[in-house]
Amino acid sequence: MNNLLVAFDIGSYKISAVVAKVDSLKQMQVIAVTSVKNYGIGKSVIINMEQTTEVIKKLKAKLESLVDQPINETYINIDSALCKIVDSSATVETISGKVVTEADVNEAIAIAKDSVVPNSEEVIWVYPLEYIVDNHAGIKNPLGQRAKELSLNAKLFTASKANIESLVQCVEAAGIEVKAIIPQSLALEKLVVNDVNKDKSLGIIDIGAETTDLSIYENGSIIYTSHIPLGGNNITKDILTCLSISFEEAENIKLNQKQLKVEKEKETKNDEEVNIYDKYNGNMIDEIIEARADELLSFALEEIHNQKSLKSLDNLFITGGGILHYKDNIRKFEEGIDKSITPIENNIMEKNNYIYSIPVGMLKLVLETINTNRKQNSNSSTDESKKKRKKGIMSKIKHFIQDFR
Repeated sequence: MNNLLVAFDIGSYKISAVVAKVDSLKQMQVIAVTSVKNYGIGKSVIINMEQTTEVIKKLKAKLESLVDQPINETYINIDSALCKIVDSSATVETISGKVVTEADVNEAIAIAKDSVVPNSEEVIWVYPLEYIVDNHAGIKNPLGQRAKELSLNAKLFTASKANIESLVQCVEAAGIEVKAIIPQSLALEKLVVNDVNKDKSLGIIDIGAETTDLSIYENGSIIYTSHIPLGGNNITKDILTCLSISFEEAENIKLNQKQLKVEKEKETKNDEEVNIYDKYNGNMIDEIIEARADELLSFALEEIHNQKSLKSLDNLFITGGGILHYKDNIRKFEEGIDKSITPIENNIMEKNNYIYSIPVGMLKLVLETINTNRKQNSNSSTDESKKKRKKGIMSKIKHFIQDFR
């Protein structure tokens, strides 16, 4: 699998996966996508490990049939609702008159990771904001610069050890090695932050099945994450309650409302089933969906506004397979806040597959990290004696750069 990258988006309603091939120019091309329904997770936390493991086994088999190769390792995400962000800093002394090496950078990161974190938490990602070389701030890559002192300002993403262990155990029980755990908000960042808007203020609303994650980015760096305990499943549950139907039937109505309505207006029927608008009160279905979709968007926008005025945001993005079906609701809120809300588009394999946005963003982050570290490794030597790594559950996950050097 040396030329393949695999990412799993382990969500509350389904697990989605993307496989990408890395070419000789270190660019990636998505070659396979698939997903499997999963009811072993609730509110982003694994509630049934055996069921989740079986679902991952099915996902593994589907991917292997698509790419005709064994899938033995993957990157997995962790929902932003389960992460905390801690500010941290570190300072190391370099050899006077010498240049900053990879070992110096690794030592600064290791010290930053040793920041005060509860024993029940584990650092899963170090997000460097800036390096400071002899009081010169704002440096993104200090390697090769002459310095007496190197400082790092970073944000640490931490998560519960119990939640991390459950995720890793389920994946490994399915015969797949976990290469790294990636915070979901960082995956989303790679889908929207680019050279055009990297110096602007951006907001992202990610409406999942049971939670809605919110992120704010300034000057290309994440500054805030939060979540609200509502998601697309709340729309589904409202429909099933009002119509007294199964969850699967309600989910089908939610995802296909527009098409069902068009068929009804054209007086066309599917030969195999009666149009739901014939069987139930179509206007009531519309009202149920519109009311809950409006509530979701309202809560999400209010939460972002409480942290940073919506007017001060340069761009506002939204994603989530369920909510993007209701663009009329989104347009209504755009008029209300006098700001466009842009769907995060993810045109892979000639289709706009919103459910694969997270794993695609994960792989973009992974490849960027791999390429950055490769450049750093070619320009600096590594002093293993200066590396300090904190032991914990994450120590069993090997450094994900090594297979691509």
